[in-house]
Amino acid sequence: MARGSARSVNDIDLYQLVKSQSDLLHRFGGHPFAAGLSLPLANLDLFREGINQQLRQQTNVAEMMPQIDIDLVVTVADLGEDLFNELKQLEPYGMGNPVPKLLIKNCWFTNAWHKNIQDSRGQKIEYIKTTFNIWDDSSNQGFPGLWWGHYKDEIPVIGKCDAIAELDFNTFSKRYEIRLVTLGLAADDSSRNSALNQTHQLIDRRLTPQVLDNLEVPPEQASFLQHCPDNWGEIRREYQQALKGDRSLVLAYEAASRDALAVWQQLVGIAKYLSRTQKSVTKSQIQAKLNLSDLAFDLGLKALADVGFAPKLQDNQYHFDLITNNINVNSNNSLNSFLSIIKEENFQQQYFYQIPLSTINQQLLVNN
Repeated sequence: MARGSARSVNDIDLYQLVKSQSDLLHRFGGHPFAAGLSLPLANLDLFREGINQQLRQQTNVAEMMPQIDIDLVVTVADLGEDLFNELKQLEPYGMGNPVPKLLIKNCWFTNAWHKNIQDSRGQKIEYIKTTFNIWDDSSNQGFPGLWWGHYKDEIPVIGKCDAIAELDFNTFSKRYEIRLVTLGLAADDSSRNSALNQTHQLIDRRLTPQVLDNLEVPPEQASFLQHCPDNWGEIRREYQQALKGDRSLVLAYEAASRDALAVWQQLVGIAKYLSRTQKSVTKSQIQAKLNLSDLAFDLGLKALADVGFAPKLQDNQYHFDLITNNINVNSNNSLNSFLSIIKEENFQQQYFYQIPLSTINQQLLVNN
């Protein structure tokens, strides 16, 4: 069984949203602002696809960014036990009394590092956590913090920022720390903001990805994103790499138009060819050929194994052995998961193909 909980934003009726997928659920409950649920693990991909489609029918996803109310402006020197104890007097926190949001102005970061969290058995699970130290002019000592679901590359290495955070006590590490909510360019860091706008611009060639001449900058001063992304993190990482190389980022990708079943048939064809010839390829070669994400690649391997192929990895090269001659490529439990993720990524890529350049600029500047 899979179990989860959720909180609403922007007046979305979360209870009705979950209820719309009740035929896939074991049980659920809640109210418009929060919900809890459980469902068979086999239904998880269908639930994700269904609830995303239902949400898109109700609202413009691009306009769902919630507003953040600031409760207190503080400095790094203010952070610690005394402030924590003062804020604790406001408990209990919950609906109508959220955890106080602290604004730390003109700050910077050091020792940013991200890692996957491990479970009790030491196995990695897919939750990213970035740790760091935050500084400002009020103190000669940094203060520890973390940012759930974000990579270290999303924290700027130069310039000053305005950060919104919550103050917490980590019972495991036995220390006070901040939990970063969001950050952006410092309001008075105008020189850096101007430099970003003038030098490290985004260049949109999504409508004409094959026409890459007459750019606003010389070609040697540009990086090219030619694979259509399906998440903000991918664009941010490409943009960060361009910034580090003092280059502009050219959006030169086409709209996603993959047929999920055709992708599966291509993957089967590759496995057949490699098993017959005993040749091997790298993961990146298969991903580039079929435009597969890491998740889609892993689900594709599982689906191949279920129809009679044995994928083996050796020296970063994959080769396939055919372990049955009775292959039914359309009959396996893992195939639906593979097809579902391809369809979902197609939808997400359509979003990043159609989204206005101004929205992309705004998102990147907020996080750089």
